Amino acid sequence: MIICAPVSYPTLKSEPPQLLLEGMLAGLARRLRLMGYDVELARPGEGLTAMMKRAREQGRLAVVASRREMPGKSADIGPASHEDDLIGGGVAFGLTGEGVDEQARQVYRRFPIDLDRLALTRCSRDNALLEELAAADVAAQLPERVRGLYERIRRCPDCGRLYWPGTHYNRIVARNQDLTQSD
Repeated sequence: MIICAPVSYPTLKSEPPQLLLEGMLAGLARRLRLMGYDVELARPGEGLTAMMKRAREQGRLAVVASRREMPGKSADIGPASHEDDLIGGGVAFGLTGEGVDEQARQVYRRFPIDLDRLALTRCSRDNALLEELAAADVAAQLPERVRGLYERIRRCPDCGRLYWPGTHYNRIVARNQDLTQSD
Protein backbone atom coordinates (compact mmCIF):
# COMPACT_ATOMS: atom_id res chain seq x y z
CA MET A 1 0.00 0.00 0.00
CA ILE A 2 1.27 3.47 -0.89
CA ILE A 3 0.60 6.40 1.41
CA CYS A 4 1.28 10.10 1.09
CA ALA A 5 3.92 11.38 3.44
CA PRO A 6 6.58 14.09 3.47
CA VAL A 7 9.97 12.63 2.68
CA SER A 8 13.48 13.74 3.57
CA TYR A 9 15.68 12.40 0.81
CA PRO A 10 19.07 11.00 1.76
CA THR A 11 22.13 11.80 -0.31
CA LEU A 12 21.85 10.03 -3.63
CA LYS A 13 24.16 7.12 -4.22
CA SER A 14 25.02 8.11 -7.78
CA GLU A 15 25.91 11.34 -9.51
CA PRO A 16 23.95 12.14 -11.50
CA PRO A 17 21.04 10.42 -9.79
CA GLN A 18 19.53 7.43 -11.57
CA LEU A 19 15.83 8.01 -12.17
CA LEU A 20 12.88 5.84 -13.20
CA LEU A 21 10.00 7.88 -14.62
CA GLU A 22 6.47 6.69 -15.07
CA GLY A 23 5.50 6.20 -18.72
CA MET A 24 3.37 9.33 -19.02
CA LEU A 25 6.55 11.39 -18.49
CA ALA A 26 8.29 10.31 -21.73
CA GLY A 27 8.83 13.92 -22.86
CA LEU A 28 10.43 14.75 -19.52
CA ALA A 29 12.63 11.64 -19.80
CA ARG A 30 14.02 12.89 -23.14
CA ARG A 31 14.65 16.35 -21.70
CA LEU A 32 16.39 15.02 -18.58
CA ARG A 33 18.58 12.71 -20.68
CA LEU A 34 19.71 15.68 -22.76
CA MET A 35 20.54 17.45 -19.50
CA GLY A 36 22.71 14.48 -18.47
CA TYR A 37 20.45 12.54 -16.09
CA ASP A 38 20.41 8.72 -16.23
CA VAL A 39 16.70 8.16 -16.92
CA GLU A 40 14.75 4.98 -17.57
CA LEU A 41 11.02 4.89 -18.32
CA ALA A 42 8.44 2.60 -16.82
CA ARG A 43 7.56 -0.22 -19.16
CA PRO A 44 4.24 -0.12 -21.02
CA GLY A 45 1.55 -1.38 -18.65
CA GLU A 46 3.89 -1.30 -15.64
CA GLY A 47 1.83 -0.10 -12.69
CA LEU A 48 3.09 2.10 -9.91
CA THR A 49 3.70 -0.83 -7.54
CA ALA A 50 5.79 -2.71 -10.13
CA MET A 51 7.62 0.47 -11.05
CA MET A 52 8.49 1.13 -7.41
CA LYS A 53 9.75 -2.43 -7.04
CA ARG A 54 11.94 -2.06 -10.15
CA ALA A 55 13.25 1.30 -8.92
CA ARG A 56 14.22 -0.32 -5.61
CA GLU A 57 15.88 -3.28 -7.36
CA GLN A 58 17.84 -1.00 -9.71
CA GLY A 59 18.75 1.58 -7.07
CA ARG A 60 16.81 4.28 -8.92
CA LEU A 61 14.59 7.06 -7.64
CA ALA A 62 11.06 6.79 -9.03
CA VAL A 63 9.56 10.00 -10.41
CA VAL A 64 5.79 10.27 -10.78
CA ALA A 65 3.26 12.92 -11.75
CA SER A 66 1.78 13.81 -8.35
CA ARG A 67 -1.37 15.37 -9.74
CA ARG A 68 -2.58 11.97 -10.90
CA GLU A 69 -1.81 10.22 -7.63
CA MET A 70 -2.82 13.05 -5.31
CA PRO A 71 -5.13 15.54 -7.06
CA GLY A 72 -4.67 19.07 -5.76
CA LYS A 73 -1.86 18.19 -3.36
CA SER A 74 1.86 18.78 -3.43
CA ALA A 75 3.50 15.85 -1.70
CA ASP A 76 5.94 13.06 -2.18
CA ILE A 77 4.85 9.45 -2.31
CA GLY A 78 6.69 7.11 -0.02
CA PRO A 79 6.46 3.84 1.86
CA ALA A 80 4.60 3.56 5.15
CA SER A 81 7.89 3.23 7.00
CA HIS A 82 10.72 5.64 6.24
CA GLU A 83 13.20 3.55 8.18
CA ASP A 84 14.17 1.70 5.01
CA ASP A 85 16.85 2.99 2.65
CA LEU A 86 14.62 5.63 1.01
CA ILE A 87 16.25 5.59 -2.42
CA GLY A 88 16.41 1.81 -2.63
CA GLY A 89 13.34 1.34 -0.47
CA GLY A 90 10.71 2.61 -2.83
CA VAL A 91 10.36 6.37 -2.51
CA ALA A 92 8.88 8.31 -5.41
CA PHE A 93 9.58 11.96 -6.08
CA GLY A 94 6.23 13.55 -6.92
CA LEU A 95 6.23 16.25 -9.58
CA THR A 96 3.86 19.15 -9.19
CA GLY A 97 4.97 21.21 -12.19
CA GLU A 98 2.95 21.54 -15.37
CA GLY A 99 4.78 20.94 -18.63
CA VAL A 100 8.20 19.54 -19.40
CA ASP A 101 10.15 22.75 -18.72
CA GLU A 102 8.68 23.26 -15.25
CA GLN A 103 9.04 19.55 -14.40
CA ALA A 104 12.69 19.57 -15.54
CA ARG A 105 13.28 22.66 -13.39
CA GLN A 106 11.70 20.88 -10.42
CA VAL A 107 13.94 17.82 -10.85
CA TYR A 108 17.03 20.00 -11.32
CA ARG A 109 16.28 22.07 -8.21
CA ARG A 110 15.87 18.96 -6.07
CA PHE A 111 18.70 16.93 -7.66
CA PRO A 112 21.15 19.41 -9.24
CA ILE A 113 23.85 18.14 -11.56
CA ASP A 114 26.80 19.71 -13.37
CA LEU A 115 25.10 20.66 -16.64
CA ASP A 116 28.36 21.96 -18.14
CA ARG A 117 29.92 18.52 -17.75
CA LEU A 118 26.92 16.21 -18.26
CA ALA A 119 24.60 17.89 -20.78
CA LEU A 120 24.38 16.09 -24.12
CA THR A 121 26.26 13.00 -22.95
CA ARG A 122 23.25 10.60 -23.19
CA CYS A 123 21.04 9.47 -26.04
CA SER A 124 17.63 11.13 -25.76
CA ARG A 125 15.95 7.99 -27.11
CA ASP A 126 17.49 5.12 -25.17
CA ASN A 127 19.59 6.67 -22.38
CA ALA A 128 22.92 5.16 -23.53
CA LEU A 129 26.09 7.16 -22.90
CA LEU A 130 27.21 8.73 -26.17
CA GLU A 131 30.59 7.90 -27.67
CA GLU A 132 32.72 10.53 -29.34
CA LEU A 133 34.32 9.83 -32.70
CA ALA A 134 35.85 11.57 -35.69
CA ALA A 135 33.21 13.11 -37.96
CA ALA A 136 35.09 11.71 -40.95
CA ASP A 137 34.32 8.19 -39.70
CA VAL A 138 30.56 8.78 -40.09
CA ALA A 139 30.55 11.40 -42.86
CA ALA A 140 28.31 9.26 -45.10
CA GLN A 141 25.68 9.14 -42.34
CA LEU A 142 25.63 12.90 -41.78
CA PRO A 143 23.33 15.32 -43.59
CA GLU A 144 25.21 16.98 -46.44
CA ARG A 145 24.89 20.43 -44.83
CA VAL A 146 26.75 19.13 -41.72
CA ARG A 147 29.63 17.32 -43.43
CA GLY A 148 32.92 19.11 -42.94
CA LEU A 149 31.61 21.48 -40.24
CA TYR A 150 32.75 19.47 -37.22
CA GLU A 151 35.79 17.39 -36.40
CA ARG A 152 34.09 15.40 -33.63
CA ILE A 153 30.59 13.86 -33.56
CA ARG A 154 28.83 11.90 -30.85
CA ARG A 155 27.00 8.67 -31.56
CA CYS A 156 24.74 6.42 -29.54
CA PRO A 157 26.31 2.96 -29.39
CA ASP A 158 22.86 1.35 -29.04
CA CYS A 159 20.69 3.01 -31.70
CA GLY A 160 23.35 4.70 -33.85
CA ARG A 161 21.78 8.16 -33.63
CA LEU A 162 24.28 10.94 -34.32
CA TYR A 163 24.64 14.18 -32.33
CA TRP A 164 26.56 17.32 -33.34
CA PRO A 165 26.68 20.89 -32.00
CA GLY A 166 24.16 22.44 -34.42
CA THR A 167 21.17 24.70 -33.83
CA HIS A 168 19.28 22.09 -31.80
CA TYR A 169 22.35 21.72 -29.57
CA ASN A 170 22.44 25.50 -29.04
CA ARG A 171 18.72 25.53 -28.08
CA ILE A 172 19.32 22.77 -25.52
CA VAL A 173 22.25 24.67 -23.99
CA ALA A 174 20.14 27.85 -23.83
CA ARG A 175 17.26 25.97 -22.16
CA ASN A 176 19.67 24.58 -19.57
CA GLN A 177 20.99 28.08 -18.86
CA ASP A 178 17.43 29.40 -18.47
CA LEU A 179 16.66 26.55 -16.10
CA THR A 180 19.61 27.32 -13.82
CA GLN A 181 19.18 31.12 -13.90
CA SER A 182 15.52 30.98 -12.88
CA ASP A 183 16.37 29.71 -9.39
